[in-house]
Amino acid sequence: MSMAAEEKRTGKGIDGREREGKGRDGHQAGYYEIAMNGRYLSQMPAAALAGNVIYNRMHWHEHLEVMCCLKGSFSLRAGGEILRLSEGDFAAINPEVPHEIFDGKEDGLQIIYSVDARFLRKKDTERYQFATVGDNALPVDCPEAKAFRKSVGRIAWITTPERDVLEAHIRKWEKSEDLSGQEIFFPREEDWYAYQREVYESLWCLARHKSDQEREAERREGQEQFYRCVQMIHRQYGARMDAGSLSAALGLSEPTIYRMFRKYLGMSLNSYIRLVRLRSAQNLLEGTDREITEIAYTCGFGSLSNFYRVFQDLTGQSPGEYRRQRRLPTPERVGMQQDVMGMNRFQSFFELPYTRDDLLAFGSCQAKCREQNV
Repeated sequence: MSMAAEEKRTGKGIDGREREGKGRDGHQAGYYEIAMNGRYLSQMPAAALAGNVIYNRMHWHEHLEVMCCLKGSFSLRAGGEILRLSEGDFAAINPEVPHEIFDGKEDGLQIIYSVDARFLRKKDTERYQFATVGDNALPVDCPEAKAFRKSVGRIAWITTPERDVLEAHIRKWEKSEDLSGQEIFFPREEDWYAYQREVYESLWCLARHKSDQEREAERREGQEQFYRCVQMIHRQYGARMDAGSLSAALGLSEPTIYRMFRKYLGMSLNSYIRLVRLRSAQNLLEGTDREITEIAYTCGFGSLSNFYRVFQDLTGQSPGEYRRQRRLPTPERVGMQQDVMGMNRFQSFFELPYTRDDLLAFGSCQAKCREQNV
């Protein structure tokens, strides 16, 4: 797996530590902040990581991210909406917005396009509304959508080396303390300028679709309160967890907590807690040989019958059936109270049955456009 894929999978930077604490402007950064990847040159304002996110736990970060679907499909929970992306779709995720990716398919293909927030020329109160799904969806074949897909596909193609080249760079990285410029090369000068051209083209498309939100200070305060709730759930999902315990620990009223989860996730607090516990149980069923009863109680389910009922309702299977279908060949001896980012499931580009030229095909989006034109 590439270093980029490893960071996306674990939520850790090149030094292996979780990103936690204050952001650049002093406000609270995400508990599991996904930082701009260290393998890219410092002069590069944007990165296009090709791979397949099957599941990525709720997180947030300082950079702008656009999720692009080339093959397969997946669901994105962000800004109180659940969006289903299929081939040709993309959706912008603004800085600091909590989001989660789930229901991805094996051997799908995505481009995760990330832009350093310091490079964006927008007001703090402005938010990009650039997506082919959701309430403000653009037509998939409108000029800006087509131009954006073409540019992002080109950026991914330019910055995704052949496997042998990537492995050679990783070996150099492992031997060197100076990481600057070690991981990705532009073998020709024109490749560097082509990259710059496509970045500016993609940002031009984004800049044409944004809105201005007032009361920025109030919005940030509300987000930070919500982040604290999510942090506590992610850390203590195996213990008693409800609005009362969150309220007592964080000094927020129970009605405020209920409203925040509806506003930012479009789901209830109890539904999110159940989902976190379920994902934890699924990971343990797949990757350990622990007894089902032990998994149920460790993940915070009050009784075995409740665990079976929730599991059946949300997956359509019993825990035993799920384990038989998804069990890993060699179960890992993982701790029972897990790091939730360790549950993420990501296939690097080199694990997938695609070539670099498939990244360029995102610019055409022929199948999806034909469907809409019928």
